[in-house]
Amino acid sequence: MPITRIRRVSAAAMALAALLGSAAVFAAGTASATTAHSQTDCFPPASPGFAMPTITRSQVLARAASWLNQGIIYDQCGSHDGYRTDCSGYVSMAWGLGASPTTDTFGPYGVTVPVSEGDLQPGDALLNPAPLNDGHVVLFDHWDSADHSSYVGYELDGPGNVEHHSIPYPYFGGAGGYNPVRYVNIVDDSTAAPVDRPSAVVTDPITHLPDYFVLSNNGGIYQDEQTATGWTGFSPVPGGTGNTGFVSAPAAVAYNGVVEVFALSNNGSVYQNTRNGSAWTGWDRASLYIGTGNTGFLGTPAAVVDPATGRPILFVRSANSGVYEDALTPTGWSGFAAVAGGTGDNGFTFDPAAVAYGTQKVTVLAASKNGSVYQNTKTGSTWSGWDKASLYTGTGNSGFVGTPAAVVDPGSGLPIFFVRSGNNSLYQNSLTGTGWTGFAAVAGGTGNSGFTTDPGAVAYGNSVDVYAVSSNSSVYHNLKTGSSWSGWTKDSLGAGTGNGGFTGVPAAGVNAGLNLPELFALSTNGSVYVDQNNGAGWNGFGSNALGGGNTGFVAQ
Repeated sequence: MPITRIRRVSAAAMALAALLGSAAVFAAGTASATTAHSQTDCFPPASPGFAMPTITRSQVLARAASWLNQGIIYDQCGSHDGYRTDCSGYVSMAWGLGASPTTDTFGPYGVTVPVSEGDLQPGDALLNPAPLNDGHVVLFDHWDSADHSSYVGYELDGPGNVEHHSIPYPYFGGAGGYNPVRYVNIVDDSTAAPVDRPSAVVTDPITHLPDYFVLSNNGGIYQDEQTATGWTGFSPVPGGTGNTGFVSAPAAVAYNGVVEVFALSNNGSVYQNTRNGSAWTGWDRASLYIGTGNTGFLGTPAAVVDPATGRPILFVRSANSGVYEDALTPTGWSGFAAVAGGTGDNGFTFDPAAVAYGTQKVTVLAASKNGSVYQNTKTGSTWSGWDKASLYTGTGNSGFVGTPAAVVDPGSGLPIFFVRSGNNSLYQNSLTGTGWTGFAAVAGGTGNSGFTTDPGAVAYGNSVDVYAVSSNSSVYHNLKTGSSWSGWTKDSLGAGTGNGGFTGVPAAGVNAGLNLPELFALSTNGSVYVDQNNGAGWNGFGSNALGGGNTGFVAQ
């Protein structure tokens, strides 16, 4: 809530405020009188237990900047992007919270902790925790004076717009009651928790065997190809501007004898590399670089072959929490553009997933800051618009985290996807001829709980297999054949060198010659292990079969 801020106020304005008898709030160089409202007058109050996702400092500042110059006016009864349009709603948006707590509940609800003035960092805040209109909160950007007498901050204060400007420390007019605070789940960009997706698998369009791509701890993308006589061993994916500086797991897609690999660089740009036969074109971002440009992206891209064109279409999350697309055409890439429409195209705090099906359709899925999964479906060249309501039966559509895994169910020819909930269980949702079934737990076996990674999934034959790593560092899977699930188990994946010590999202591909899956998991020692289904069961995890150079890989 905004505390009354007076910087330059005329006597006439003061008289007007007294005459109106309401709580007047003044912007710089102007005077305006507005009726004071409590949030509880017209905006449902937040209750404890809302989502508080991990977010980096640069992401916080990018989200704060996304409300600048958007015509958003201070209104305790209003909302934008699902957040109350006042000071605490604005800071809640910047932190990516699942609700809009108030100035007097940030601390009690465990959203913030105190820090010292000397420890203020970008994305922290100056908070006056007084209730209702006596409180205020400002997002800290950086100091703009050596003696810490002023700083640059973001704020939404009545009756004005969002401002990014210099503020005397701690606030205008020597106002008291302000203290530095930090959102409990903010992390430094250099130490951000990985999104735990290390690798990608495609079925090679020439050999019909899996090709595996993984991120190395040296910032490079490495490949390992299965052949009729075994694996080639790990080697860097070569060429172009260099194979270094990547900060995301790769995405890969195969079509028309070609394999395309994509990865995000530390400069916020997406790079691509194309293998035609045995030759790579080299890493390149310029070919993707029209439209809105190729910068400001986060996380791991997703790519599928668009059945309407027979060519790849790429999706990636931006720093403004939108999802962007780039499609290959006969003359080159279309350039990045927002996947827009429906209930909004921003607010996504997790990376997108995509699935292609039929002759015309591509569906993109992403989890929003409000804990709901949204979908947007492209039929031919037309997008349906972002929507969560169509997914909203069953157990509801809230409380989800992470990146979904989506495949085409061979039994229906339509998508099925899986997503992790905040209680670390996995849920499914399937498209039918009449719509989505709604979310339901993927149940059975040893239980559906304690998963510490997002799911991976693969479709083959008449089956869908879903995988995730549990809190005991073992890979569990659950097999759907027709409409029946086998139940969660780790033992059926075989003995091998053991099913433990794994981290990151498992990746799976299909040996097209056998029409059977192969499962890849990253060990905490930096090596990749593979487990192959032989038709009668699983061989068990082992690393030696993958050949040389199998070390130093990371989940990101």
